Amino acid sequence: MALEPGSGRRSVSPDSSGRDSPIPRQWRNQLGGEEHPIKDKSYRKYAHGVDKALVLFETALEEWADYISFLNRLLKALQARPKSINAIPSKATVAKRLSQCLNPSLPSGVHQKALELYNLVFSVIGKDGLSRDLPLYLPGLATVLSFASLSVRAPYLDLLERHFLGIDPRSLRPAMKSIILALLPGLEEETSEDFDRTLRLVESFKHAIRPAHSEEITEQHSTGDAFFWQCFFLASITSQSRRSGALAYLVRYLPTLGPQVAPDANKLATTQNASAEGTNGKLASVVTSPEPGLLLRCFASGLSDEQLLIQRGFLDLLVSHLPLNSHVIQTRVKPVDLELLLKAAVGVVTRRDMSLNRRLWAWLLGPEPAAEHDHGPEGPQSPSADHHAYLASKTSHFEEFGLQPLTKAILQMIRGNSQNTASERARPYRICLSLMDRWEIGGLVVPEVFLPIIESVRRFKDQASTKSEFNEVVRSASVFFDGIESGLIYGEIVGLLAQALGPGTLSFAERSDKLSLVNFILTNFNVREEEMITIHAPLCCLAALAMLEDSKGRLTSNNSSTSSSSQSLSSQAQNVAISLLEIIPERVFPEHVGGEGPNESPSTVDVLKKIRNFYVNEQGNIEASPPPFNPLDIGQLILEKASQFICENLDSSATDLGICVRLLVLAMHKTPKTYPVKEAQLLELMHDLLDQPEIIPFPSFAAILQLSTQLYYAQRIETTQLSRLVLPLVRQAWTYLSASEPKYHVEAVRGLWQLQSALTPFNRDIEAALSSLVISDDIRYSGIIEPVDEGRALGVLWSHTLQDNASSERRGSKTPMLDIKTLPRLAGADNYEIMLTQPLFLVLDALQDDRTQLYMTVKSWLNSMLGIDRLFLIFVSKLCEIPFLQTLTEADEKMEAEPPTFTEDDDLDLCLYYLRTLSNILGCAAEISWNVLASKHVSFHGQQMQISSGGEEHEMTLQEFFIRVCMRCIRGNPAANTDKDFEARVNQLYRYSLTLLHKFLLGPFAAPLSRFHLENVLIERLFKSLQGSDAHVQVLLLDVVYDTLKLRDVPGIEVTPSPISERRPSVFDPNRGSRPSLSGADARPVMSSPPPQLLQCLQDGLSSPNSRPVLDSWVAFVAECLPFYSESIFQVLIPLVETLCREIGTTFFQLAGDVRIYFAVCWH
Repeated sequence: MALEPGSGRRSVSPDSSGRDSPIPRQWRNQLGGEEHPIKDKSYRKYAHGVDKALVLFETALEEWADYISFLNRLLKALQARPKSINAIPSKATVAKRLSQCLNPSLPSGVHQKALELYNLVFSVIGKDGLSRDLPLYLPGLATVLSFASLSVRAPYLDLLERHFLGIDPRSLRPAMKSIILALLPGLEEETSEDFDRTLRLVESFKHAIRPAHSEEITEQHSTGDAFFWQCFFLASITSQSRRSGALAYLVRYLPTLGPQVAPDANKLATTQNASAEGTNGKLASVVTSPEPGLLLRCFASGLSDEQLLIQRGFLDLLVSHLPLNSHVIQTRVKPVDLELLLKAAVGVVTRRDMSLNRRLWAWLLGPEPAAEHDHGPEGPQSPSADHHAYLASKTSHFEEFGLQPLTKAILQMIRGNSQNTASERARPYRICLSLMDRWEIGGLVVPEVFLPIIESVRRFKDQASTKSEFNEVVRSASVFFDGIESGLIYGEIVGLLAQALGPGTLSFAERSDKLSLVNFILTNFNVREEEMITIHAPLCCLAALAMLEDSKGRLTSNNSSTSSSSQSLSSQAQNVAISLLEIIPERVFPEHVGGEGPNESPSTVDVLKKIRNFYVNEQGNIEASPPPFNPLDIGQLILEKASQFICENLDSSATDLGICVRLLVLAMHKTPKTYPVKEAQLLELMHDLLDQPEIIPFPSFAAILQLSTQLYYAQRIETTQLSRLVLPLVRQAWTYLSASEPKYHVEAVRGLWQLQSALTPFNRDIEAALSSLVISDDIRYSGIIEPVDEGRALGVLWSHTLQDNASSERRGSKTPMLDIKTLPRLAGADNYEIMLTQPLFLVLDALQDDRTQLYMTVKSWLNSMLGIDRLFLIFVSKLCEIPFLQTLTEADEKMEAEPPTFTEDDDLDLCLYYLRTLSNILGCAAEISWNVLASKHVSFHGQQMQISSGGEEHEMTLQEFFIRVCMRCIRGNPAANTDKDFEARVNQLYRYSLTLLHKFLLGPFAAPLSRFHLENVLIERLFKSLQGSDAHVQVLLLDVVYDTLKLRDVPGIEVTPSPISERRPSVFDPNRGSRPSLSGADARPVMSSPPPQLLQCLQDGLSSPNSRPVLDSWVAFVAECLPFYSESIFQVLIPLVETLCREIGTTFFQLAGDVRIYFAVCWH
């Protein structure tokens, strides 16, 4: 059984605590030993009887009566001792059995009987024997009062009074702590019958261990009581269950440790000497020697107890017996012990109990007069006129005696819980929040712990195992944060900025950490209260910019590593300024009216001096002092300094220009447009930078592009000024589209569309600039992109444009375009024709010459193009703009409709260009392009055209549309009385229309075209061509007529979408279909009869004088058409032979006549 029953907690006694026992510890080694056996016969008989009685305990003891029986047998055996013997045989076993009989589960009758035997044993061995064997018997008796009934308490106390008080003090002192712990349960109930007797017994033990030379100080205290108090404090510290009894004793016997320490430092030594010489000094020495920390640790353990009444009692003791300004606290104890006491004291506020808090305020601020209690001291107070002097004295009292140790204690709590759980880490935050209930305390403590608390939260972000743990800590810290004055918060932010950017010996890493802490505050805490966003945030933003400007010379260095660090630091500071500017509402800055505002901007030094004075001297209190600048001045200064950063750094490659631009653009959007900006200077600098022959870094280009468009959005520049920047901006963007440098492809394309959005969809400056670059021969820029790469660059622009959506930028990119406000931006996928139409046609012109490398590049691009359906849609759009083709948007228009009449007003050359370009594309197109033409449908809704995969009513395939265009051009006739030049242009239109139609009819998906019966219209056109002047048109017509005749017997082919289309739903790449064979070798059981007018057309073609230049083509055509007349070959051959014979005869006679004329001329 342990000597010190209790909670079993390890002692928190400091290392310097010593023992004050005058005897060595040799007696501890005798506990398990027995005395040498006595050879006296009577003793052996006596010892045998005791052993025999002890053996009974080893049998099964099932009921309490068995214990009574055992104790009676043992009692008789002990009473049978010879009078000459004062020893107890088998004393260790006897002590063990007696302690077992004091088990709490046994009835009080057994306990009384056991105490009776203890009384007998102690009477036998006497005081000397008990002094020697005290460690043997005390453990069994130590815990009795904790469970003893009323009938047991009195004999127990009698036992202690009769036998223990007379023990030799040298033996009693080592057991003093255990004896105190044994008696403290008797002091828990102050109304019990044994309370006073137990209290006197404790005092008796205190007197019993006093040294003989002790000097009496008071009736209750002596100079020799130090050892007792040290044991008492240790007992209270180590045993939580005995703490209520310890409190009862301390309330009655702990000396008052006054008087107060004089506030005057000159009187401090005198007061201390007087206290040491007086009674109070001696009493203080008694309870603090040899280790003064035990006293404070005793109070700390009591204040940390789980029971509210014990905490309240110890707080009362603090107020009444151990004031904060006492000589003991201020001079005798170690700082670490005082911090421990203060941590425990302020920890009571977490209970949110008014009675505890009131006592804590009284201890920290000094006792309050009764009148103040009526005003509710628990709530937050501010000094009134009547009590101003008194409250000021209380504040000075705390500031002098408690501020420094309390601050250190809280800081230790904050920094010393790095391995604790989230709830334990949040505990100091809750304590600080409660301390703010008293402005006299919180107003002094919070400024000292504010930043350490924020830093603690930031460190926990990296240590927290889960995000929920971090959120829990942030919530607790946010409650504390929200209770702090706005001026204090932003004053600390300004202080951090000054440390990071101001002069000093801090390293770049330390300066960067200060800025990171500012950013952490702005990101994770509520800094958006009305006073904050209207007053402090603008001032703080201005301070950051002014400090940046002031630190420019200090942070600049020729050393590359230092320069990089300083640049990173400047970027961090600008990001802080941006974060501050983002939370400022636009309503803060008023409109600038003429005559308002300063005539001359204050210097940077003056700005910093006024802001520093406002936050340092006035603590940012707007009630005590107005802000140093009005909102109008702040807005203009912010805009001025942001503009200055751009002007100074626009041509610097080392500067992060994007952040500078973001800062200026944000400032422009936050301030009214009446605030001046250096627009002219900014435009000049942008022109100078963009006109350089060298390629500028892409981040600089992106920043300039952002600045130019945002200046326009903010109505700072006109459209014409932005248009003058288009060509240099597009020229720079063109360099980033090189196929060999893919890093900035996406960002460059987005930048161009951002510029196009600013210029509106009706502006074609970017298209013109791109076109000029495609055909440019400028020596300065010809080396930037090789001519062969023009096709690849446009392909890159085309591909990324078709995949550009306004929402895609939300996913982020390697170089974000620094969007400041959510402004409408054109999506390239929906508006590609605005920018790419003309450059696209210029690149497609390379298909006219297949001997160039650019031809191969464009051909390869077309065969792998994403969204080739959009390319065909551009042709549809352009062709529909031609007047005589506008009616083609009606899907129900018949092929045999009224043919158009061509006039000089019709743009035949433009139509001819589109047809020729489309024909060139089809000439090198892969099968996938044919699939797109056959499967994609085009629908017309007014001026809008859409491509879809399904064929709805009033929709037609792309192939059908282009067939209709060709047929409309073929069927057209020149107006009457036109000159030969116009007629030649019409014939040229015929030729390219027929060439394009011929390619469609030979295409892999030409079979569905048979339903249009094109042969009828084409044969009619062939009739008319016999009267035309261009015989080559007849040859082309013969080809297409033969193609249409072959289609009549070819079954339709179903067109299905390709897997490529499924992989990329945004653009269409058709499936590969099988190409049907159109050769005569196809096995057809029955051939359709040709149109009836074909025979007449053949006859007219063979007999027409206009067909003589191409008669071989007509003869070949006749031979190709004969298989179509297999069912009526003889009916066809007869008229054809007649026609041939007639034309041969006619020709013969003409030749004969010509020969006769020739000879006649020669004869004469």
